[in-house]
Amino acid sequence: MANKIQFKRGAKALLPTLAVGEPALTTDTKELFVGHPDGNIELATAAQLSNKPNKSDLVLNVKDFGAKGDNSDDTVAIQNAINAAGVVGGVVRFPSVQYWYRVTDTLDIPSSVRLIGDNWSFSGSTLLRFVSVK
Repeated sequence: MANKIQFKRGAKALLPTLAVGEPALTTDTKELFVGHPDGNIELATAAQLSNKPNKSDLVLNVKDFGAKGDNSDDTVAIQNAINAAGVVGGVVRFPSVQYWYRVTDTLDIPSSVRLIGDNWSFSGSTLLRFVSVK
């Protein structure tokens, strides 16, 4: 079972100074922040957190690259999909599975690549799995 990430939630104007490493999601502007010694740092905007690709995006499915989502090691397949999307700045889609996509090593994700799933999205330098975002 994967670890869950607990997010502080609230309006952006009321966002307190977060503890180092503590994540927060603003409920009004839909931005993602994390606590840093120098203050809160914005990790992602609402557009980056959207799990809907644009019509012009090239969307690659991790299953087409061999990912199984059955809790076996999918690291190589996922990295291959990311590498292919990186050539054109595309989107890598993780369709729902019964178990988990398992990653056992660091993934190299270019800033031009977005990762999307049913209830989460990623764009930047850290992959976060959203337990529940409303």
